[in-house]
Amino acid sequence: MDRYIELYKKYRPKRWEDIIGQEAIITPIKNAIASNKIPTGYIFSGLAGTGKTTLALLIAKVLNCHKLDGDLNPIEDEITEAIDNDSLIGVKQVSMANASVEDVRKIMAESFVSQPIKKKVFILDEFHNCSKAAFESILTDLESTNQDSLFICCTTEPDRIPKSIKSRMQQFSLRVPTPNEILTVLQNIAKKEPEILQGIKDKKFTKEDFFNCVHNSGGSIRDAISNLENLVNGGVISASYSRQLLENILHGDVINIYKTTKAMSESGANFHSTAEVLYKVIVDLMLMLSGVEVESGVPYQDLTKLTNLNMLIKLTGELEKTFHAIASKTIDYRVLYEMCFVKMALIAKAGK
Repeated sequence: MDRYIELYKKYRPKRWEDIIGQEAIITPIKNAIASNKIPTGYIFSGLAGTGKTTLALLIAKVLNCHKLDGDLNPIEDEITEAIDNDSLIGVKQVSMANASVEDVRKIMAESFVSQPIKKKVFILDEFHNCSKAAFESILTDLESTNQDSLFICCTTEPDRIPKSIKSRMQQFSLRVPTPNEILTVLQNIAKKEPEILQGIKDKKFTKEDFFNCVHNSGGSIRDAISNLENLVNGGVISASYSRQLLENILHGDVINIYKTTKAMSESGANFHSTAEVLYKVIVDLMLMLSGVEVESGVPYQDLTKLTNLNMLIKLTGELEKTFHAIASKTIDYRVLYEMCFVKMALIAKAGK
């Protein structure tokens, strides 16, 4: 039996054009590679799942594989395969989440050791977690004239990185892909995966399911792909209930709210994630009612007929109060959210 490969790993970008939405970053990096002006370090910041580590791995491949095509894409060989498997000596990916000062010192010492590759690359994930002493150790070795390694530091919290480190590295902030960009990625994967296409033909998988995968991703392509895989395997994602709940709320249908929350509980759906998606959808409806074109609002366009701006403002207020209550209490999430959804339904009913 073939080894199962998760979709987000199987479809991790291997070429520059496969990295979605980061053209403004890719251009200067490719120019630096083409002119052999690689800096000592890059800092890639951005939300989880936007492609920081993927971009770092692609750079390592481009700098070390035996042959590139005309657009500086690596042609797959044993080098690129070894980098994917984290087994190429001289290219190292390390999580700094729990790294000690001694761990950092070992990494920096290793960066000066000659290796039989074109360019040593150290990818430091969760870079903001380094201690003050660890940052100081890195800083000293970054400034060495004998340093010929490339350090690519990935972080979701760039403000925690000392200015002294930032000033010695080139910084790039990865933007969050648009909903349509993420949707296109999912649709392209679906075209290549028979079981997904089969599901669509059997009407087990709808266009709205794709949008739910996007809505529940928080702007992360990786999470969107994981959501897709979850649905293909018969699972459920929290966003699947957001429209159902919103319809119940806008119709003032308290009984069906309780039926929906019961189904959510039985399926293991995350109430907090569902409420977060619901909040985003309501904000999208507010924008649509204001005349703003919203990419992610396509599946919900028809719901604008059931509401108005004033009502939606009141509904978001109820959700905000519940988010605050959840943050400060240990009571069962389901109870708090059920009461919130019911209040929202009563507001909607009274507003008609």
